Amino acid sequence: MTSSLHEHPPSPIGRYIASRVYPYDLTATRAVWSAPELVATAGAFVLLTYFANPTLLAVRSPDVQGVLRTANDGHRERAFLACLMGLDLDVGGVLGGGIHDAEVRRLAEGVNERHRAFPGMTDAYMRHIAGLLALAPLRVRRLSGNSPVPATRTRYWRYATRAMGLFAVELGGLRSVERDCAHHDQLEAALSSDGSELIGGFAERHPDHVSQALPVLFPRARAAVRAALAGNNLDLRSGVDAGGGE
Repeated sequence: MTSSLHEHPPSPIGRYIASRVYPYDLTATRAVWSAPELVATAGAFVLLTYFANPTLLAVRSPDVQGVLRTANDGHRERAFLACLMGLDLDVGGVLGGGIHDAEVRRLAEGVNERHRAFPGMTDAYMRHIAGLLALAPLRVRRLSGNSPVPATRTRYWRYATRAMGLFAVELGGLRSVERDCAHHDQLEAALSSDGSELIGGFAERHPDHVSQALPVLFPRARAAVRAALAGNNLDLRSGVDAGGGE
């Protein structure tokens, strides 16, 4: 009796990962992310959106060159995304248990702490980045005509919003988040000299990922990326845009 008085109630994330719905949500999340090259394309979508936003690009670690070199390669970001979404990969000893895995939660919380320490970082920017991460596979699948069925999409979105909660942000519904991201695109997407250099370098390393991600981008970011490719004398072909929320 006495000991129970000192027990802390479980956190919202603790209640979620212990709930009966968690395994079903994780299965749905894996299904949403399971298409060939989806992790690479979705990761490129997020990175290119970042590179095409001068305001976001200005919010970065004091170790600018180190961070940008890592971002330009993109491998660490894709590995982290795979861990967070519970994909069956073994990256740095972290298996595909999703946010049920304490190591994945610690990894996400560490990423959150580092990013929130960047000069100029705000809750709004963190929420925007989290929204892009959550939206990415759905936009990629929409473009290919392979959207998940509504029940799977609902389970995925519940998992994704709980996962993004590890960054201390609260995402709303899918349509609301997509509208917010489209609004950010209209207000802030543009090409900067740093962005052009980063986009060019990333495209040289990963031309297929950029080509596949281009039509998934929101309109102004897509225009900025295409301008950067032209400015760097790179010619990548892509199809129509992903639509939705634009």
